[in-house]
Amino acid sequence: MRRKKITKKQAQQWHARKRAKERFSLPPKAIEAMEYQIQNGMSIYCGSSEVSSNRITFHKVFYQNEMYKVIYDKVRRVVVTVLPPGGKFENEVSEKTW
Repeated sequence: MRRKKITKKQAQQWHARKRAKERFSLPPKAIEAMEYQIQNGMSIYCGSSEVSSNRITFHKVFYQNEMYKVIYDKVRRVVVTVLPPGGKFENEVSEKTW
């Protein structure tokens, strides 16, 4: 019996949920709430990465009175990951927006 192939979107969703739980103990529902905020213009847009493609954007979103930095894939319309405090992407986005 063949195993069902996982899509890129499904892999990104799995990764985001795993990192949110690992870094902040957030439930999977939190990622859905973050995606909803971004898709409906309720997040703070912080720009896009200069080193990656045009499909990745940075956002600040609020979940249960906490602010989280997330990377969002515009093409697949999913949160790719939830960033830990600090991190290597801090320098890619201007300090004013974070």
